[in-house]
Amino acid sequence: MAPPTVEVEVEVDVASGSVALTTRRWSRLLPSDLETREKWLGFFIFLPVILLFTIFFAYPLCYGIALSFYKLNTLTLSGPFVGLDNFGTFLTSSDVRNALGNSLYWTLASLALNLLLGLLVALALNERFPGRNLARGLALSSYLIPLVVSAAIWQWMFNPQYGIVNYTLSHLFGLTPVAWLSDPHTAMPAAILLNVWRTFPFVVIVLLPRLQTIPEELYSAAKVDGASAWDRFVDVTLPHLRSLFIVLILLRFIFDFNDFTTLALLTGGGPVHATETLPLLVYRQMFGLANTGAAAAVAVLMLLFLLILSVLYLQLVNRGEAVRE
Repeated sequence: MAPPTVEVEVEVDVASGSVALTTRRWSRLLPSDLETREKWLGFFIFLPVILLFTIFFAYPLCYGIALSFYKLNTLTLSGPFVGLDNFGTFLTSSDVRNALGNSLYWTLASLALNLLLGLLVALALNERFPGRNLARGLALSSYLIPLVVSAAIWQWMFNPQYGIVNYTLSHLFGLTPVAWLSDPHTAMPAAILLNVWRTFPFVVIVLLPRLQTIPEELYSAAKVDGASAWDRFVDVTLPHLRSLFIVLILLRFIFDFNDFTTLALLTGGGPVHATETLPLLVYRQMFGLANTGAAAAVAVLMLLFLLILSVLYLQLVNRGEAVRE
């Protein structure tokens, strides 16, 4: 097939000897005014992005919100319009209250431990010592292991009969073996340990490059002034990491709050819903109880909760920066 032809107009300036080539076919499609032409050109450039955003984000979002107003069966996707009944039912449901409490427990505990462990490891890896590059690779290795493999490894580690956790605790401290993943009181802490072990390298990856850009002269000047190691950390290191912590807190909160796979693989939401978070509740309503409308309502409530929380968090951060200035 012959390639498409483009009409070309040649303009020759006899005095200067310059030659200008202009395409006539495409110029006819655009207005003659230069400013308007630039606006249309920008629109055509971003048109693929707009289409992809509409197809893969805007349409599924609007469709999910619309489903929340119907009492639909998952198998048939048919049912009556019930308005806000799904929201009213689940706002007063003990399942939602339990799942919301578990989600906050899971998210806040994982966030705090992630930031603390990630900061300590980043500070350690920022120091100069033999084998530092090897240590950096080993510290990030847990982030590279597939989640399915990580969950299987930790299930074996927490096994009440032959797991290494119970073996170590019983032989070193004489403690009675614990059914970590079968006890409602220990299942969530055990899952949080797995989540922190997997995701703290993300915090290290974000903080370590920033630590390497802090000028050594600042630490030297602080030492001359008699500042202790803690004072240097508070007065020099933390101010340089503040903007990253703002982003990390927001991102890690959203990631952990929406995390479905970790708990689904490790505990499945059990025992007796002790580790059932909101994403797992949505899955149970959708596929376990075949209630699409209720699942969509919980998902919409999750979206609204994260939006409100993110806006409030950013407003508090901006207000704090304004006061500090």
